[in-house]
Amino acid sequence: VASLNLCTDSLLFELLDNDRIASVTSLSRDANLSHYHARALAVAINRGAVEEIIEPRPDLVVTGDNTALLARQLLERLGIAVLSLPTANTLADYRQNLRALAARLDELPRAEQILAVLDQTIAEPLPPATPAPRALLYQPNGFTPGRASLMHDLLRLAGLRNVAAEPGLEFGAYLSLEELLAAAPDVLVTSAREDATPSLAEALLEHPALGRLRATDGTPPRRVAVPESLWTCAGVHSAAAVLRLRAVR
Repeated sequence: VASLNLCTDSLLFELLDNDRIASVTSLSRDANLSHYHARALAVAINRGAVEEIIEPRPDLVVTGDNTALLARQLLERLGIAVLSLPTANTLADYRQNLRALAARLDELPRAEQILAVLDQTIAEPLPPATPAPRALLYQPNGFTPGRASLMHDLLRLAGLRNVAAEPGLEFGAYLSLEELLAAAPDVLVTSAREDATPSLAEALLEHPALGRLRATDGTPPRRVAVPESLWTCAGVHSAAAVLRLRAVR
């Protein structure tokens, strides 16, 4: 089986041993994006070119429904089966995708074992908190994800309210530093990255004004950094992000 999408790479690593994986995307070796970056070093990679995919002649190519449309069409014309899965913006979406792929690969028992681990990890009831603390996820360039995002679902499962959802943002928006200060979140969530290379995109996260950020009750917000690889793609590993956020809550 080959994959043309970072998140379907992740599904393959969950369901299959390396000897059944023909290739995954080059992004799967990026420690900041892929939870399975170490395993990706042991399998072939592709950069989305049809020529790279057809050489080992896989039985199936799996990808996202918003990825590599032309490549998918060419592969199907060449007689190679392609399975396109929708983007998983919630853990419920992830469950559906994992089961759909597992059914195609005859690996349903393995999928159910994975989902049982996920459910057990996040099943512990939360202590009551009314209202739920307001959390804002602040990413490079000031982007904050809205309701139609995996990050929003993980915040919800952690018992936190996504500040970006308050104005009805569906997919998210770029917030200026002034807008961040005015939002006054109780919890400020940032992405933890493997490398410490400075960039202009992350300069806002180091601005001294953030040291004066206050929640609505006048206290400094709790700050938590979550490894980016835990929520770039949904997976059983996303439970670790939920637990980290719950600890702050």
